[in-house]
Amino acid sequence: MSAAQNQHYAITGIQVGLDPKNPLEPKPLRREVDEWLLLSESDPHVKKQVNLFFVAMDEFQKMPITDTLSYWQVAGIHGQPLVPWDEKTESQTFGIGYCFHNSLLFPTWHRPYMLLFEQRVYEIMLKHAKKFPSTVRDEWIAAANSWRLPYWDWAEKKSRDVVNPDNKIYDAPLIVKQDVVQVEIGQGEEPPLIKQISNPMATFKTPDGLRMGSAEYGKLGIQPVTYCGQDGACETYYFNICTATSRHPPAYDPKDPETVKAWSTGVQNNDDIAQALYDHDWYESGPKKTYTDTLGEAVYHLFGENNFTGYAAFASTRYLEQKQLPPAEYLSLEDIHNNIHGWTGGNDGGHMSIVPVAAFDPIFYLHHANIDRLLAIWQELNEDVWFSKPEEQLTEQRGNWSLPKGATNTPQTPLAPFRGVDGKYYDSDSTRHWSEAGYAYPELQPWKFLDATGQVDKERYHSSIRERLSNLYATNRKIVLAKAESSNHPGWQIETEKGTGAMFARNPDYIANIRYERYALDGRPFSIHVILGDKYHAGSVYNFCTPAETTGNDPVGCENCRQQALEGAMQKGQINITNALLTAADDGVEELIGLDDDKVKNWLRENLRWRILTTGYKEIDVESIPSFKGYVARGNAHHYRDESILSTYKDYEILTEITEGRPGGIGANDLH
Repeated sequence: MSAAQNQHYAITGIQVGLDPKNPLEPKPLRREVDEWLLLSESDPHVKKQVNLFFVAMDEFQKMPITDTLSYWQVAGIHGQPLVPWDEKTESQTFGIGYCFHNSLLFPTWHRPYMLLFEQRVYEIMLKHAKKFPSTVRDEWIAAANSWRLPYWDWAEKKSRDVVNPDNKIYDAPLIVKQDVVQVEIGQGEEPPLIKQISNPMATFKTPDGLRMGSAEYGKLGIQPVTYCGQDGACETYYFNICTATSRHPPAYDPKDPETVKAWSTGVQNNDDIAQALYDHDWYESGPKKTYTDTLGEAVYHLFGENNFTGYAAFASTRYLEQKQLPPAEYLSLEDIHNNIHGWTGGNDGGHMSIVPVAAFDPIFYLHHANIDRLLAIWQELNEDVWFSKPEEQLTEQRGNWSLPKGATNTPQTPLAPFRGVDGKYYDSDSTRHWSEAGYAYPELQPWKFLDATGQVDKERYHSSIRERLSNLYATNRKIVLAKAESSNHPGWQIETEKGTGAMFARNPDYIANIRYERYALDGRPFSIHVILGDKYHAGSVYNFCTPAETTGNDPVGCENCRQQALEGAMQKGQINITNALLTAADDGVEELIGLDDDKVKNWLRENLRWRILTTGYKEIDVESIPSFKGYVARGNAHHYRDESILSTYKDYEILTEITEGRPGGIGANDLH
């Protein structure tokens, strides 16, 4: 049913043959996209799904942009063109955006967004499934009905080396790397049409070949994004000239025909994504740096027992200056999410790295399906944790198009513009129980763990989740246990935990915590890098930001962004530097062998530094962001032999002697 036939488009998820209120009914899985694609080579059912998906995405992207249910307008919900979606009051709410970033509503707002996208693709898949000959039509319909939006697990290393399959790397998904794909298209009782089409996952192309900012698009057009620094100098990204999305494009130079062409027609440097997932888009002249493995470890830390005192700290990068924040809580789901946007789009204006246009890149939806997955896993392991208490909620000082000034973000706050079958907006409470939305994830299949009474055996179920997390992401755990098991590393040993008898190895865990004003550079994105010595790049944090006043067709811009700029909204991030220290120790840095506390502290005092890069790899002085503050903390990590026991991280001590006196460094008398 089109939006025009109903007052509002009802987002339900794919519910064919399912009881939304039965959490123990098996649900079709959202699969890891590489696994799903590779499975299609041997599984005829999955092969049909992949075929239908490509055909549906191709049609979805080619729909007229004036259609409310087109790819263009669904992508535009996230940012530009900054017009209300599926609302009668468009003229009354012109130019005010729906964005929720640096907000505890960030994860829950994106959940119905992914449901909307999944549902639209499914509707088109089902339409095409019904076009196949009657002898096989039911098979194609069954394939469509059991399909769910795949996710890109960017923190899982992938096997790309045929000769050495155990040599795994972080990488862009295979599905975005093909320029063309071959598909079958049903033609009724006639034999299916077999043809090649441009891969709709490689890039999004405007449906009629016009530029995104074409005058013919009117208020639905995409406008340039301009960043103006405190020195008055401005830099513009001309997304209005694009006919396709880009990943890691060259820096735009209006005098260079080659870069103008690249921006206009789109360029996909997917290999640069793989590099960025390791080196975090770091550039420095001179000898090649050593890039350490922090991405998987960051995800693993999200699930550490008692790492977060509440939902808000887990969910959002939002930092409240009046609150003394425990060191572990500088990490968040949104923090990791922001980094992936930066590393996927690149540092010179790829669509994924710029908020107003990020959702036009098809990889956006694979990325956010994974964010939803991590949220769902955390919810399953912390099922009683929410933000229902007033002290866990944040007030919107100015409000946005759906929130009045002074409104408090509660679990009942509308997640506009997404509505259910009753025409009412979704809220965080109605999106909380993901199992009601018609999908599941590989880790989250509680129906496989029923006891004799038909109830879920929570201990077995949660143990399986924890084991999966350890296998996928626990980089430091594997290193430390290997050292403890080996006689070649004196000082590292396996111990027995009192009370439980669990076998474990311990090590000091070092983290670098940073905070900064989100709009410190007037909305220009920037990344903060932690460097150890002259060789080791420990990691980075990406500020996924956009100008508050200069996006879209309306000078008012994104209300949520403007509100945060006026508030001086603070943001937090965390980089685990333990892996960098272990790497340096293995390279023979004598002071770090064994990670002796005093020696490490002295070495970090001399060798830790941070660098700030803006768009185009331009480095700026730390002093140019007065709000920037950073420190190092040391905690105690216990890594267990039993993979079903997650590593624990606790008793963090802030080591102000490492950072005191340096630009941006926190001292003993500063608020942490």
